[in-house]
This record gives sequence, structure tokens and C-alpha cells, in this order.
Amino acid sequence: MKAANRIILPGVGAFGDARKKLEELSLVEPIQELAASGKPFLGICLGMRALI
Repeated sequence: MKAANRIILPGVGAFGDARKKLEELSLVEPIQELAASGKPFLGICLGMRALI
């Protein structure tokens, strides 16, 4: 994931389930770090809310 030039996190579904799955896969922190690094990031609807 760190080699990605940009990040797109789509968002369709239930917020709670999506956030839980991101946490189970240990993806919340890496995605937040990449987004904060200045790489282009597009969080669509739930995809953006799930990282707040």
C-alpha cells in the first residue's frame, strides 16, 4: 500500500460494518497515514467518514 501513488476509498454500505472491517484488517492507520502524507486521496461518502 505504501507504494501507491494515490488512494481511493469507496463508500457504499453500513458505516459500522465498514469501519469494523477496516479495523480487523489493520487498515485504518495505514490509510490515515497515507492520506496525511500528501498523496492524493479520494474518500467517497462512507469511505471518507470511516477514517475520521
